[in-house]
Amino acid sequence: MKIGLIRHFKVNYPPQKIFMNSDDFKRSMDDYDSSPVISKEINVDPNDWDICYTSTMSRAITTAKAFYPGKIVLTEDIREVQMYPRFKSNLKFLSIFWGIMSRISWRRSHPSQVESFHYTKERIDSFYDTVNSRNEENILVVTHGFFMRLLAEKLKKEGFKGKYDPIPKNGVLYIFEK
Repeated sequence: MKIGLIRHFKVNYPPQKIFMNSDDFKRSMDDYDSSPVISKEINVDPNDWDICYTSTMSRAITTAKAFYPGKIVLTEDIREVQMYPRFKSNLKFLSIFWGIMSRISWRRSHPSQVESFHYTKERIDSFYDTVNSRNEENILVVTHGFFMRLLAEKLKKEGFKGKYDPIPKNGVLYIFEK
């Protein structure tokens, strides 16, 4: 079985403020999610793949449709893990502070995050079970950077061999084989 992971195209989102309060951070995350992508050519031969699964987020769907003419299956299981501020504050902190705090909060299943670490793991397991139970041998997956890293770790645990970047590049194919 071969699974190809692709992070969606780069999001056309201008650099944000260096300092943000919690509302600024939340608005920034929402704006990022609704921004268009910058298309580019992807070095993928669609004939090498039996099926393509993609996140239901628009940036992933746009990416998949740009290069894959075959069957595309949309699934919530591979959506990005959303980030929310850990606490409400009018004080301004470095924007990276808010991102780090939200990921730590997610990892610890803090109530400030809509999705818990355990739920994310369940989504990964559900997606893996779905693709593993099908007859497709060559599966393409268009997803998101943070989620992709978690999915790649799952594939390695399941015996797949492959390499990926800790911060996956947009529009680059990473192949895992078993």
